[in-house]
Amino acid sequence: MSADPVNQVMPSESSMFSPYDHLLTPVLVVQADLTVCYFNQTSATFFQLPPRKIRGKSIDDVVRVEGPLVSEYALSCLNTGQSVVSPEVAVAVGADKKEVVLNLFIAQPAAAAGAGYVVITVQDFSLERILHAKHRVQLDELKRKNAEILQYSHGLEILVEERTAELREAMDQSEQLILNILPKKIAERLKANEGTIAERFAMVSVLFLDIVSFTPISSTMDPVQVVSFLSEIFDSFDNLVDRYNVEKIKTIGDCYLAAAGLPVPDERHGFNICDVALAMQSEIARISSSLAFQLKVRIGIHSGPVVAGVIGQRKFAYDLWGDTVNIASRMESHGQQDRIQISESTYSLVKDEFDCEERGFVDFKGKGQLRAYWLKGRK
Repeated sequence: MSADPVNQVMPSESSMFSPYDHLLTPVLVVQADLTVCYFNQTSATFFQLPPRKIRGKSIDDVVRVEGPLVSEYALSCLNTGQSVVSPEVAVAVGADKKEVVLNLFIAQPAAAAGAGYVVITVQDFSLERILHAKHRVQLDELKRKNAEILQYSHGLEILVEERTAELREAMDQSEQLILNILPKKIAERLKANEGTIAERFAMVSVLFLDIVSFTPISSTMDPVQVVSFLSEIFDSFDNLVDRYNVEKIKTIGDCYLAAAGLPVPDERHGFNICDVALAMQSEIARISSSLAFQLKVRIGIHSGPVVAGVIGQRKFAYDLWGDTVNIASRMESHGQQDRIQISESTYSLVKDEFDCEERGFVDFKGKGQLRAYWLKGRK
């Protein structure tokens, strides 16, 4: 049996369609009765049909599509002479009935215009669709992962902000705790890791205050009441020393130790220490007025040189050393309740602004005879 010819067009027309013979794009030529009169080898391979199944067959039998028939597009082109581009259509082709996606471009060739022929060029978009779908999946996955990253990042930012706020709060609490123990200037030097902190001050004023007969008073209270009662008194003293630029050093039982002129030197240290002593007297009177018993205090003040510094690696404290501290302590212990006893050196500093009464020479234990004065108030 002889092989089927590729097409059945007239010889004069064969040369008109011969340029399509070697195209890699499937091309079919349909005549006025809507049957295929020419097809190139690529179309036979593409549709996996033998020539006898293509030549002379209705275009709708060759290219079976869902939706409008191909013949409708071809007829429109034959009648109007206007090219037609079909929408994408799904076509089952080949022995395996694989589904492909096509666009059909249907036009009259210029050389055959009005001759009753239209050329159908098949554009296979299957690969593009597959790639597009694949890229769409990849893009959707990328967007999903990006959304997860953004969500995680946002959550991480919130967590970092929360942890930063907690750390800042903890640091603020630590800072406040240090400032409750040490003077601000000393705390800054300690944080700077200066090592041993010790300074000599040529002239400061030191105050000792003792609550008279507190031991028998505290014996009538339970421990919580004792601590609460002392805390109320010493808290009020803390506020006063801050107001008058005086530095609290420490409390020892029911004794309160403060100094003026350190850690930052201050020429008015004597005036400041006397102001705070008088204010403490008034504060004790105010607290005592609401109690069933009377509180009395003794206060002693002396001015002179001291050494100040931080001792200890744990439970560290800012403390004072020197004879000035000892004499201030003697001024308190050898004084009288409800009175403020000051030394001659302190008197010489404040006599122009404060009203003082000379007590005379007093025999101080371990110090011998020292002139002392009673501080009565501001002039």
